[in-house]
Amino acid sequence: MIEMMRVRLDVDRTVKLNSLKELAEVLTDLGLSGSAQEQLWVVAVDGINQIRSITPVAVGTYHDCFVALPTVFSPVLLSACDRFTVAHNHPNGRLMPTADDLDLTRRIETAAKVMDMEFDDHIIVGPTGGFTSMRALGHLT
Repeated sequence: MIEMMRVRLDVDRTVKLNSLKELAEVLTDLGLSGSAQEQLWVVAVDGINQIRSITPVAVGTYHDCFVALPTVFSPVLLSACDRFTVAHNHPNGRLMPTADDLDLTRRIETAAKVMDMEFDDHIIVGPTGGFTSMRALGHLT
């Protein structure tokens, strides 16, 4: 298991998200899209859609990444938020979700409902900054 690390945004910069494209750009700027290994990051947001934290929670291989559910929820709770998005990269450039991606999305969605948390989306970013939204694909209710 990797040590949980918080990515700090510039303290003079408040990032209020207006779109998933904007979130994908922030994640690309922080290096998620350029990683040669799959990584899963958790983005906690507050009630006015400002990013409170971006936390890498898992690092895998070129084609997969094991994610334990407690590591997904910990940074959201530590940020005193109840809304979040998860994002991971596909170093191979394919933006369509795999069966494992869909399974993880369902498990996170189920756990979030039990915890009365709002799971906004699960996005996949590619090496050039393009992205896919699980919600837009109909994989989140």
